[in-house]
Amino acid sequence: MVNLESLEEAVSSNNIQNIVEVLQEEWSSKTILNRLDKLANKELDKNDFRNVALLLKGIQCFCMNEFKSALSLFIQQGLVLKISIVINTGT
Repeated sequence: MVNLESLEEAVSSNNIQNIVEVLQEEWSSKTILNRLDKLANKELDKNDFRNVALLLKGIQCFCMNEFKSALSLFIQQGLVLKISIVINTGT
């Protein structure tokens, strides 16, 4: 199981492919969305919008290139709604 630190390392590497690889390993995990949420909130709390954008870009690449069915999972578990709320509120 990939932990939050693995996701943080992938984001800090500034390499979208590293993020995609972590997501590939864990995309079916029930806790992956919670870990993505925690990491995004942690980066937002630090006002590190570049890392949040990188994380979102990694999620986008993952969904488009590897597992289109994962997008359905992200929608079902509320990640897409949360992203749209953050974008619309400017948070």
